[in-house]
Amino acid sequence: MAVEYTNRKGKKYYLHAGKTKKGKRRYYFSPKTEGGLVEEIPEGYEISESPNGIVSLRKIVEKAVKEDESNAIKRELERHEHTKTCRVEVKGKTITVFEPDKKEEDINRIMSFGIFTPRADLAEYIKKSQRYTPVLRFTVQDEKRRLFVAQRYCFLGSREGWIPLSRRDKIGTLAKKYVKHVGKESFYELY
Repeated sequence: MAVEYTNRKGKKYYLHAGKTKKGKRRYYFSPKTEGGLVEEIPEGYEISESPNGIVSLRKIVEKAVKEDESNAIKRELERHEHTKTCRVEVKGKTITVFEPDKKEEDINRIMSFGIFTPRADLAEYIKKSQRYTPVLRFTVQDEKRRLFVAQRYCFLGSREGWIPLSRRDKIGTLAKKYVKHVGKESFYELY
């Protein structure tokens, strides 16, 4: 039986193996059910799903971010009504907060069109079509003392990229200071 994975959008993917131009083995997920299917996850690998539902196979690496540190960000997102639909991704030394493209007012506008009568249909539509953009990140700067720095994404064409927001501090302190601004005009005043 091939390795199968269903992403958050409800789409099934199957693990395939192929060769690179140099003849090395590579793994990828595809909705196709034939050709190079893999029957078990290779040792040292794990399935990963991005906030936007992209499925991949990645090498297992030791995590530089502790679970309680990523949970501190998740708890802070849950505290604010406007950030509850944000997603968090941990990669390497970084915790990234992703903001959804559809806000509550967008959802209410969609509801007013009368396209979706039952609320469950709308929830399913949003779940499958929602896109996420990275807007805020926290990176470990001192692994012994567990200190992080915060950065926000700048969307100005000439300055596009990550802008530093803070000096090194504990993740809980940084989360309380910056997470509340995600999705608000005040976010663009942070720098």
